[in-house]
Amino acid sequence: MSIRAEKPQHSLLAALKSPPASKARTWVSLLAIPLLLIVRAGLYRQLGSAINWTAQLNLQVVVLPFHSQFGPRMLLYSVLSFGWFLAKFYIWLIVISVLNRNDLEPGALLKYVRLQLGAIEKRSMALKFALPLAAILVAWAVLSPLLQKMAIVPSSSLLRLAEQGILIGLAGYLSATYLLAVLLFLHLLNTYVYLGEWSIWRLASLTSRQFVKPLSGLRMGRFDLAALVGLVLIVAIAQLADWALPEVYQRLAR
Repeated sequence: MSIRAEKPQHSLLAALKSPPASKARTWVSLLAIPLLLIVRAGLYRQLGSAINWTAQLNLQVVVLPFHSQFGPRMLLYSVLSFGWFLAKFYIWLIVISVLNRNDLEPGALLKYVRLQLGAIEKRSMALKFALPLAAILVAWAVLSPLLQKMAIVPSSSLLRLAEQGILIGLAGYLSATYLLAVLLFLHLLNTYVYLGEWSIWRLASLTSRQFVKPLSGLRMGRFDLAALVGLVLIVAIAQLADWALPEVYQRLAR
């Protein structure tokens, strides 16, 4: 009887102790990010000044220069480069989430994607796609006066800032074409060569099939050409957009 009584007490204590520990780890992680960005800015400042290096933030449509001799600029570069990476990361998650929205038995990777999106995962497809664009547009509008003051970008009207922000947001979505190209290639590879039961192969196959669904009629005997045609199209679209978006941005900046 004593042994049975001790187990529930132990389980109850473990359950009560776990949430505070988890919250503590979350707060430590959140506090570590600003610290790492500050440390990284300091390293950029010291090493960059020694070699006369100018950091460049490539937003696909425009490249923003940050000279390493100025500490505040290096801090701004450190923060903005992390923010740009984070924006593209969540765009990738949203693309995967939308394409696999009907998967009722998700694998480990898709579960991770849905977990990372949190409350966004339950929103409509249109809202999911609109959120990153809106966030990038607002961020560009807020940061542009500071970038103009530092002579990193030329001064522009509010209308031009809005147009530029939309283009930068579209460039963020352009990065997802490379993700889709990789997934399509992995799907093609796994179709003809068995590479095991890893979660990455399942995610690549499911995502690719959903993406090329409009091309499902492209089948010749045993060979399904939909994924191959989809891969060619996505690479062509990426190359075209990679050329066109900077051209449009440069015209807006005049």
